[in-house]
Amino acid sequence: MFTFGQEERLCGFWEITSVSMGTESMTPIARWIKLKEDHSYTSGNGWLQNAAGSWKLDKETHILTSIDSLGISEDFAGFKVSFEGKNMLWEREENGMTVQVTLKPITKKPMAPADYLVGLWKLHEADAEDYTRIFMRWDRIYNEYVNNEKKSSGYWHINAHRPEVTFLPHQEDKMPESWRVNANKTELILTGISDSNRGKQLHFSRLHAF
Repeated sequence: MFTFGQEERLCGFWEITSVSMGTESMTPIARWIKLKEDHSYTSGNGWLQNAAGSWKLDKETHILTSIDSLGISEDFAGFKVSFEGKNMLWEREENGMTVQVTLKPITKKPMAPADYLVGLWKLHEADAEDYTRIFMRWDRIYNEYVNNEKKSSGYWHINAHRPEVTFLPHQEDKMPESWRVNANKTELILTGISDSNRGKQLHFSRLHAF
């Protein structure tokens, strides 16, 4: 265990690799935080930044606290900081349970499933659907096409803790459906996890133009 002597070791780019409360794991996907020497910080998931503010460290108690720039207050006290090898460890009590966070140093933002999803995808012909292409926009709108004619649209929502996406159609005659995501830069596989699509698989290839 590292005995804290200098706050400089906190400064850097970190990815959260595990979060546990008691015996339960609540690890977010591709969650990162950048602690800067000027006592500012930014944080987010994947390529998306969703918070910024300032941080301070109590050098006697080793408690790290942060202040969100939008004034969003924390319900709990700060984290006690320690180090184990290259990893940083945070710990605090929440509702009578111990929360433990492990962070590892990184050099660039980790990609999340949502980052891979954004773009234009072509459905493989063997996977018959009422669309042939789907365009996943960065603003969480999706459009479904038959060739180049738009047939339907809606919102897509990614789970922060699991590689799962839910489609929320604009059309009243369509029901929301959730799918497990397996994606890389060129291929996408969606596996149904709702009652209406459970076990069904859809295979897509990335397109770079309509």
